[in-house]
Amino acid sequence: MVRMIGAALGRLVGRWRRRASGASARASLERLAAAVDDAPIVAYAFDQTGVITFVQGRGLELIGQPPEGLIGRSVFTVLAPYPEIISAAERALQGEERPLRAEAFDREWEIRSRLSRSRRGVEVVGVATDITEQASAQRALEASEALFRAVVENLSDVINVVRADGTVSLIAGAAAEVSGQTDPPAALGLDDVYDEDRPRLATAMADLISRPGGTARERFRYRHPDGTLHHLETTARNALDNPAVRGLIAVTRDITDLIRAQEELRTSEERFRALVQQSTDVISVFGADGTRLYSSPGASRLYGLPLEELPSSAMESVCEEDRDRVMAIFRKIAEGSRVTSITPYRIRRANGEVRDVESTARSAIDDPAVRGIIVNSRDVTERARAEAELRRIDDQRRDLLSHLVKAQEEERHRIAADLHDDVVQQLTAINLRLEVLKSRADLNGNENVGALQQLVTESTRRMRDLLYELHPPPLEQHGLAAALRAQLEQFAATTGIAVDLRSAMSVEPDTNARTVLFRIAQEALQNVRKHAEAGRVVIELRTGSGGTQVRVRDDGRGLPPTFTSTPPSGHLGLAFMEERARLAGGWWRIGMAPGGGTLVEFWVPGVEDHPTATQPIR
Repeated sequence: MVRMIGAALGRLVGRWRRRASGASARASLERLAAAVDDAPIVAYAFDQTGVITFVQGRGLELIGQPPEGLIGRSVFTVLAPYPEIISAAERALQGEERPLRAEAFDREWEIRSRLSRSRRGVEVVGVATDITEQASAQRALEASEALFRAVVENLSDVINVVRADGTVSLIAGAAAEVSGQTDPPAALGLDDVYDEDRPRLATAMADLISRPGGTARERFRYRHPDGTLHHLETTARNALDNPAVRGLIAVTRDITDLIRAQEELRTSEERFRALVQQSTDVISVFGADGTRLYSSPGASRLYGLPLEELPSSAMESVCEEDRDRVMAIFRKIAEGSRVTSITPYRIRRANGEVRDVESTARSAIDDPAVRGIIVNSRDVTERARAEAELRRIDDQRRDLLSHLVKAQEEERHRIAADLHDDVVQQLTAINLRLEVLKSRADLNGNENVGALQQLVTESTRRMRDLLYELHPPPLEQHGLAAALRAQLEQFAATTGIAVDLRSAMSVEPDTNARTVLFRIAQEALQNVRKHAEAGRVVIELRTGSGGTQVRVRDDGRGLPPTFTSTPPSGHLGLAFMEERARLAGGWWRIGMAPGGGTLVEFWVPGVEDHPTATQPIR
């Protein structure tokens, strides 16, 4: 159209110049002007000097210039801001007819020019067409196509268009990744489908071809070039009647990982179901109102009823004396409290038997998969009975220990009293008589009498030390710390070893515990005396865990490299200490002290209510 208008314009302009006064030329120009005025174009002509000789068209409205404002002006002046168009005008004067697209006056134009020669001279005629909207639409279309192409090329799926005869007219998307064929990526044909799935897929394809506009979805297995079997899923739509497609549009994706994940999930669920069914614990889900929503098979064994006959309420089987306590805890959980342990409570089975049960509960009311309170319950009847039996045995052991300690101390007290009243008195009497003999003139200065008197004096001292060890009065009168302090002073006096007592007891051990602790500490000091070759010994006392802990630490030569924490055969002193602590319900151990030496530690339960004076352990 533009070419036709330009050619007509050139002919008419030439005729008009030859017959400027002719009626037919004026009529032709009027018809052309009418046509130009109705189109978004600018028809123009300029001579070989660039002077505009003709301009017409509705396009002048877009640039805001009337014809009379342009005729007679130089095209090179009018278009000076647009060097690209001026260059095209110069080439047009040279005879070049190449079209040009350029921007001018805030619009986009397509410009076509032609050199015209006549008797009156050379001039350029042409048409500039406003293509702003067309170009904008074209760019939008190109951008949309580019975006679509980028989306398709980056899909993890494969897009195929398959004709009715089975040939492929389009392959797009992740064809190389899915098919495993990269040079070039190939469409997935029926020959590549796993043998067992091929007939089903062929039937589905034939059925879809017979249903214009229909859709189908199929899963099948595909043998990858690397030999592995992949699971694929195809969704296809019949677009054979669409002139732009003329085929089946198939979108295929690799769902191998999804299938594996589903299989793993199914295996995990089956394993979990088997564990739940075989577990002796009971897993139940209750609504916020206490209604039973689910119970695992273990509930049948716990309650002695088939699952379908279990009580509908969580509280129905709870014994009446425990019901209020359990219900209060359950209500708190329903209101949003954290996981709560429900300490042993009793339930009544279908046969009337009472069982002890322990539960933990957690609210999962907000979990769409649960919508309830999860309760894990365990029958602890046998454990409760065993614990009760252990408590009974422990009580018996404590009673036995109490009687044993009492009997031992009474026997020690009796022996100490007998020794004091008999042996010590006799030794004292012997010493007095020796003193009398020594005073006689005929025996004065006799060395034998003096040596005998010294021996008796030493024996008396040792006997008194033995009496103290058998029955230390401060233990009953002033407590454990005082008795051990006196023991350490006596130990230091007889051995020359430096001693220290550090007490951090907040309460005094009870009578039995006090005696056991003192006797073990005594034995530990005896070991230091006999074996340690120490220069210093420290005893530390502290209260903790419902009992009293004692540490006896020396800086001696320590334990032999082959020594273990268990007292070896023949070490009666170590075995005595461990047995004493164990019978009292406590523990005992021996090891290397920090920095060298030996450390004996032991703990015995049992403390009295009244506090005792403390000294911080340094």
